[in-house]
Amino acid sequence: MNHHKGAALIVVLLIVMLTASLFIQFAYRESLKSDIELISGQVDRSVFVALSAERWAKKLLSDDARKSSVDTLDEDWTQNVKDLPIDDTLVTAQLIDLNRFINLNRFSKQKMNENDSSFNEYNKHERIVERLMRFVGYQGGEALDSLVDWQDQDDAPTRQGSESAEYQLLDTPYRSANTSLSHINELFFINGFDRELIDALRPYVAVFPAQGGLINVNTASKEVLAMLSPEIDLQTAQRLLEMREKTPWSSARAFIVDLMALKGYQEADGQHNLSSDLTGLIGVESDHFLLTMDVRSSDVTMRVESLISKEKINKAVTTKVISRSFDFRTL
Repeated sequence: MNHHKGAALIVVLLIVMLTASLFIQFAYRESLKSDIELISGQVDRSVFVALSAERWAKKLLSDDARKSSVDTLDEDWTQNVKDLPIDDTLVTAQLIDLNRFINLNRFSKQKMNENDSSFNEYNKHERIVERLMRFVGYQGGEALDSLVDWQDQDDAPTRQGSESAEYQLLDTPYRSANTSLSHINELFFINGFDRELIDALRPYVAVFPAQGGLINVNTASKEVLAMLSPEIDLQTAQRLLEMREKTPWSSARAFIVDLMALKGYQEADGQHNLSSDLTGLIGVESDHFLLTMDVRSSDVTMRVESLISKEKINKAVTTKVISRSFDFRTL
């Protein structure tokens, strides 16, 4: 009799344990479902806030372009937003022009010969990137030549460069893109580039459509200005920044005139190549911008990066988002 009572008690305990387990699983699923719905709602609100901020940035750039054809570092679009409360989210946003950097996307075309009308501009931009690589301590031509090969539209290697035939021999083979870079991290796929070189280049380069890319001398750093010509060293570039702080340049020509004066050249002096070095490479207006936003709620942090282009034809201004990336993190 006692044996049967003990067995019955064990059965009861097992039933209680099973019931408790099922209840816990049900409660967990309901809690998880509630959390997912909560987080999903926060994500939806964060995306809405980010897209609203994007529209605000586009309007800010359009209004600025209608007022002036010169972009400088003291305009409204340069002002950062820090922890701006919108409903139950906090928004931090930064809008920078990419024309302050050296655009690495200037080689996405067939290799050109000296009779091509764009050859001089192509060659001058290649020399700027070459000077930058030397400036950050890189010696050799493999990285630059491979960068050209990665973008140009043929499969013939440039000097020390690499094309698809070489990449196909790797353990994980791939082909040369033969088009513009889509992101700076794409450099990791190109021969000659390693993390050390890429990290050294990051403060001075950007990746955006090749049809843009005139370096804005009103927003460029001292180091970028020094890469424009062998005639410009860091000391000269610093003096240019001091002049810019007082009065930004109204045209590329005004910049060249001031630079020649700093170098002690007369405008009619033919013993220098400043004008020819810089023609087609510099401007005073920016046409591509990067909007970076952090949208934070109680459980979700979202980073959004939007690449915005600005085009001005006569008095008509068009701004559009070329690309957009989202990165979510839950707390």
